[in-house]
Amino acid sequence: MKVAVIGSGVYGNSIAKLLLKGKNEVVMWTDQKDLTGVICPEGVNLTNSFSEAIKGVQVCFVLTGSKFVRSVLEGLKPFIRDDVLLVLGSKGILDEGTLMSDIAESVLPNNPLSVISGPTFAKDIGNLEPVGFTIASKDIKHFELIKSIFEDVYLEHSFDLRAIELASTLKNAYAIGSGILEGLGYHNSTKCLFITKALYEINEIFKSLNLDRNSSITLAGIGDLVLTCSSTDSRNFTYGTLLAKSKEEASDYIAKTTVEGHDNIKTFNSLFSAEKVDAPILECIYNIIIENDKPQKLIEQLLK
Repeated sequence: MKVAVIGSGVYGNSIAKLLLKGKNEVVMWTDQKDLTGVICPEGVNLTNSFSEAIKGVQVCFVLTGSKFVRSVLEGLKPFIRDDVLLVLGSKGILDEGTLMSDIAESVLPNNPLSVISGPTFAKDIGNLEPVGFTIASKDIKHFELIKSIFEDVYLEHSFDLRAIELASTLKNAYAIGSGILEGLGYHNSTKCLFITKALYEINEIFKSLNLDRNSSITLAGIGDLVLTCSSTDSRNFTYGTLLAKSKEEASDYIAKTTVEGHDNIKTFNSLFSAEKVDAPILECIYNIIIENDKPQKLIEQLLK
């Protein structure tokens, strides 16, 4: 099958490797004008033309940074057929609470839509280690189509796109909290208490927003939460560790690195306040980051 990958970053390259392993014809779009300097897997057709990237494909993975999703979808719009399945791997929530699927539905309303998320680091995907994803789609046939293009990958299905998307962004904020505990010198027992209470809070958030509560126990839910809250490979976890030790070091890290949880915490705070969603752990993390509360406040919150 011919598949497009929009985005030539580390995640795009890793998914491209998986697609090649599934014996697909893969074309990758990059925003770089000079293709000679772009790294991509051997066997991938590289292009910086939207028309070439989408020509003849059945499935299109959108794997750019969240702030570029609208512009790349606008770029694809004149060329994409209505029957091409969009698979959103870009994660994030915009200031007004807009998710990536909201953008896709507004720019390309006629295209079927799925979301891919799960407890995976790009380097592990790229090394072709056994991994699993949650695929969210409103129609099971789109899940079956995606399943057919992967090989040696575990896939599970959800009907709730918004819950799966929200889970993939919430875990970044919680990972900062887990990093704070690490920076304060607490060990796995305390972090397990934190992860368990964070999972309960996610469940309550879904309930308040009328989303599928079972989404919290998917790979995109508890799977990604555990991974991101327990690994030094997580930028959010690393930021939290620095934040507990030194605000200056944490600020320097933010200036050099994208930390999604930091970028999204204000959005969550305003969104949940407006929707009257009770999320005390997230509120505590917000107060530590934005209001300069002491990191030890997180321990007080956990023991309530």
